[in-house]
Amino acid sequence: MKLCKPIISAKQSVFVVVSTVLLALVSYLGTLYNPAYTKIFVLIASVFVFIGVLVLYRYTFTEFVYVLSEDGFAVRRKVGEKGATVMEIELSAVEKVCTAAEYKKLENKPKKISYNQNLSPLMEAYIICKKGEKRYALRIEPNEPFLALLLEGVDRNKKGSEEQNKEKDKGTV
Repeated sequence: MKLCKPIISAKQSVFVVVSTVLLALVSYLGTLYNPAYTKIFVLIASVFVFIGVLVLYRYTFTEFVYVLSEDGFAVRRKVGEKGATVMEIELSAVEKVCTAAEYKKLENKPKKISYNQNLSPLMEAYIICKKGEKRYALRIEPNEPFLALLLEGVDRNKKGSEEQNKEKDKGTV
């Protein structure tokens, strides 16, 4: 079992906090220039603070760990002391692993689910897979060694399933 935990960008956290505070302050300053619209400016400032807290919670306090096993891939989410597996797929269900540039070129894009740790990751990959009847594009932020292991695992699993199909075809002559 191989694990990959993306590193949270400290700059990102500072950016979210500073931009939230600045936007809220600008909105509060609007009450000084136009007291008749105080309630609207306070509401706008509250919305900025609420959005800032949500973004901070999602991209700073929430940690993702990618888990690669012999025949599966899972994403675990941890917030504080609580943790849970939020996505689990078999490697045989993976159609393709591609980069962000390759994903943009895809014609029939599946539903995208982001498991990125950072707002703008240095490296991201998409795992195109099928879970049940639906296709998904899992957006992850792996490091180079983990991505190589993931690609190797997907290739190995595809070859194994192709060999099983050949054996089934031989038996049904």
